[in-house]
Amino acid sequence: MDDLLFLTQRIPYPPDKGDKIRSWHMLRHLAERYRVHLGCFVDDPQDLQHVPRLRELTGDSLFLPLSPPLARLRGLTRLVTGQPLTLGYFHDRRMAGWVRRVLERRPVKAVFVFSSAMAGYVMGDTPARLRRVADLVDMDSAKWGQYSHRAGWPLSSIYARERTTLAAFECRVARAFDATVLVSEPEADLLRAAAPDAAERILAVDNGVDHGFFSPDAARANPYPAGIRPIVFTGAMDYRPNIDAVSWFATEVLPRVMSRHPTVRFHIVGANPSLAVSALAQSGAVMVTGRVADVRGYLAHAAMAVAPLRIAQGVQNKVLEAMAMARPVVVTSQALLGIDALPGRHLLLADDAAAFADTVSAELAAPSPSLGRRARRRVIERYDWSASLARLEGIIAGKSPLPLAGEGGARQAGGGGWSPAGGIKPLRRRPPPPDPLPPAGEGVFTRRAGVPHVWHRRFRRLPRPARPAGHRPHHCDDDRHFGRAWPRRSGGVDGCGGGGGVGASPAGDHRRFAGRSPADGVGVRRLCHHV
Repeated sequence: MDDLLFLTQRIPYPPDKGDKIRSWHMLRHLAERYRVHLGCFVDDPQDLQHVPRLRELTGDSLFLPLSPPLARLRGLTRLVTGQPLTLGYFHDRRMAGWVRRVLERRPVKAVFVFSSAMAGYVMGDTPARLRRVADLVDMDSAKWGQYSHRAGWPLSSIYARERTTLAAFECRVARAFDATVLVSEPEADLLRAAAPDAAERILAVDNGVDHGFFSPDAARANPYPAGIRPIVFTGAMDYRPNIDAVSWFATEVLPRVMSRHPTVRFHIVGANPSLAVSALAQSGAVMVTGRVADVRGYLAHAAMAVAPLRIAQGVQNKVLEAMAMARPVVVTSQALLGIDALPGRHLLLADDAAAFADTVSAELAAPSPSLGRRARRRVIERYDWSASLARLEGIIAGKSPLPLAGEGGARQAGGGGWSPAGGIKPLRRRPPPPDPLPPAGEGVFTRRAGVPHVWHRRFRRLPRPARPAGHRPHHCDDDRHFGRAWPRRSGGVDGCGGGGGVGASPAGDHRRFAGRSPADGVGVRRLCHHV
C-alpha cells in the first residue's frame, strides 16, 4: 500500500459543513487505498473529540489547534509582503516542520492538498517522486471579490486585495501541481481561463450526496411546534455568506410571505450562530436552533427549504441535501451556480425579494408533490459519491480520469452547468488572446465584476477612461484581461478584436498603457480600446 500525504485546512470530521463533508468522503475513500498521513488544523475545540476516530484511519497525523483571533493577526502580517492573507492565516511552523519530516521519513508517493490555503506547504522543494494534486474546491478568490462589493471601506479594499493576490496564488498552484481539481465544471472553467497554460491539468470532481442517509422514507420525529408552517435554512451560521442570506431573507422576504401565510415561521438550523443571526430571533417569526444532532428531521418536516444566498461559489451542499430529502427548494441564482438542476423542474428560482416571496408563497399555497420527487431523482442520478471518488482516485494515481456523471450517461469535462441566462447549457471556452497578457490576478489592476468600470491600484481608484461620444460600453470577453472594452468607432460588431471576444474587429487592438511588467511583481496597466 502506497503512502499519501493529505493536508487540509480544517479537521475533516464530523462532516457537518460544506468543506468537511467533501474532505471527509475523500479521506475515507483514499484511506482504503493508501496509507494516509493526515495534517490539519482544528478551529473548533469541540471537534477534538473526533481525533481518535481519524487516527484509526491514518498513519502519521497532526491535529493543530487553531485560534481564529491569532490566525487573523498572522494573516494581517501578509499585508506588507504582498501575499494573500489566507496563507498567513493558515501558516504554522509546526505544520511545515511536520510535513517536512513526513516527506523525509516516509516513502510518500503522492500529496493531496485540500484547499489553496494548504498548498504552500508543498510548493517549495519536494522529492521528485511526488505527484501533487490540489483540490481548490472553488475559486475562493472570486468569493473575496463578492465580499468586497458588499463591504464598506476599508474592508472593501482589503477584500479586493485578497481577491487579487489569492487569484494569483491559485494560478501558481494550477501551474505547479500535477493536477488541480474543483467542485464543478463552471468553477474549473474559471481557473482554466485564468491559467490557460495549465488548462489540461484542471479538472472537475463533483460533490456527492449520501442519498441513503438523506432519505425522506425513514420516519423521524418532528422537531417543530404544532400549528406552524416551517421554512428551513441549514448551514454553518458563523459563515459570512450564510449570515448574509438569512438576514436578507428574514428582513426582506419573510414579512412579505407572512402577510399571505401568517403561520409561516423561519427556522435557521446550524452551529455557531453569530450575534447578527441570533438577533433575528427577537422578531418571534424566526427560530435559531444552533447546533443540532441530526438535521434530517428539520428537513423532512419543513414545508420547504430555502437557499437565499447572494454570495456564493462552488456547489451548495445544503441545496443538494434538501433535494435528496425530496423537499421543495427555493434558491437564488448564486446558490444554483454549479448545480445540474433545472428551475421549475427540480427546484424553484428567484432572486429579488419580491420574486422570492412570490415564489415561496405560491408553493405554500399550492404545494407540488412531484417537485420534491423529481429533485431527489435528480440527485440520485447526478450526485453520487462513488462516481466522484473513483474519478478522484484516477487523478491521484495519474491515470486518465473517468468522465463526470450526467443525465443519460457520461458528461464530459467542459460540459453543462447552470447559467442564469439559459439553464443547463454548454460552457463556452474562450481562446487566449494573441498577445501575452498576465493571467487573472497577477497584477494589482482589476475590474470589479458587475459594477461600472473602475480601475483599482492597491487602494486608489484611477480615473475612468474617456468614452467616445455615442458609443456603448461593453465588457471585454477575455477573462485573462483586466480591462473594459469600448466599441470601435465604426463598422463591424461589438467585441474585443484584440483576442477572445464575442465579436471580431479587424481594427481591434489591446492598447497597453504605462505600468510595470508582471516580472517585477506589480502587473501591467491595460485597457482594451477599439481604434
